[in-house]
Amino acid sequence: MRTRPLTTTEAAARLGRSRETARRLAANGHLDGEKAGRDWLIEASSVAARTGPRVELRQCERDIAYYEKVIEERPTGSEGARRMLKAELEHRDRVLSRIGQTRDRP
Repeated sequence: MRTRPLTTTEAAARLGRSRETARRLAANGHLDGEKAGRDWLIEASSVAARTGPRVELRQCERDIAYYEKVIEERPTGSEGARRMLKAELEHRDRVLSRIGQTRDRP
């Protein structure tokens, strides 16, 4: 399953860098992505390759916590959040398998 591309802001947050640095990395070909207006849509796998699996895992955990909170606060009408939560749980499992760990799903 292919994940959605990251915005420049999302890529910068995962990299722990500024938006301008993420933009420059994409423009110079150090991150895979395509220009969309003034911004870039950057492949998550490209960002993950630069951050390493443990940083990627921490980001997954933050995203999972966010989507769980959204679902808890808005039990009805949160189908999109449920889909994103499922995708993040699957992403976390893939990262864990790459670093040789397992985690039970809630």
